[in-house]
Amino acid sequence: LVIDFDPEAIRQAKNIGMPSILGDIADQEILELAHVRQAKLIICTSPDISDSQRILSFIKDLKQKPKVIVRASHQNEAELLYKNGAAYVLLPLFSVGDYLGKSLTCVNWAKTLKDLKKRDLNLMKKIEEMEAVEI
Repeated sequence: LVIDFDPEAIRQAKNIGMPSILGDIADQEILELAHVRQAKLIICTSPDISDSQRILSFIKDLKQKPKVIVRASHQNEAELLYKNGAAYVLLPLFSVGDYLGKSLTCVNWAKTLKDLKKRDLNLMKKIEEMEAVEI
């Protein structure tokens, strides 16, 4: 399920068959509509820490808490989000560095880079094609 307040993001989600709700993740009514109380995993990629805080606050008293993965811009935000119950906090610079580091430790790292490049170029082409269809 995708929740976004950007109509374009919702249209793209629907184009690929992803259930979606147009709205603000920080809105309690949207969280209720999305059945967050029954979720096992919530991933919030919003760059706004208040969105993440709202989700963590919303689930804090649930008996069966879903795991929540959120995004932070800085280390101090990540520490606060962990303190407030996040199962994992994405710090883009850490995540990118870790992913690239793991990719380069394999024996055939040159092939891995070539494969990653091919995959990413294919994804970019698909996104471009989807956007062209929407116009």
